Amino acid sequence: MSKGSNNKVKAVRVVVPDVTRNEESSRLGSGLSAGEARDLRESLSPEQRQQVETTVEELLSLLGSAHAIAVLSEFAFADGPLRFSELESSLDIAANTLSVRLRELTNAGLLVREEYNEVPPRVEYEPTAKAEQLFPAFGHFHVWAIDHELDGVDTDLSR
Repeated sequence: MSKGSNNKVKAVRVVVPDVTRNEESSRLGSGLSAGEARDLRESLSPEQRQQVETTVEELLSLLGSAHAIAVLSEFAFADGPLRFSELESSLDIAANTLSVRLRELTNAGLLVREEYNEVPPRVEYEPTAKAEQLFPAFGHFHVWAIDHELDGVDTDLSR
């Protein structure tokens, strides 16, 4: 099912991989075609490939945690550091869950937590360079979602 797109969005459209496009026009966020990415993967030694696959698995597991993508997405589209209270008010997430996700993302090296010695206490979170390299993926997902919806997917997380 396709959604209509507006002219404003078309001006910022990015090209994302699609099985209906040929490899020449299909570009991944890193600037590699699907074929180039496949060649790079195949050029890795077995140990390097295992390490890369493990890292991807760990990343997807982390991002698959409840609300992790929503939290990182806030940073991807923010203009600077975010406070816990800002995240709490912009996301419909329980405070304890938000706290756990922020801790996990910080422990993974995707966010930096900065405490200020003030009254009342102030804590800000900022994405690391490592996290910022993931942010184009959020743009790709949003562009894709402008044109598409998933069929038959139950998105009710309350069950």
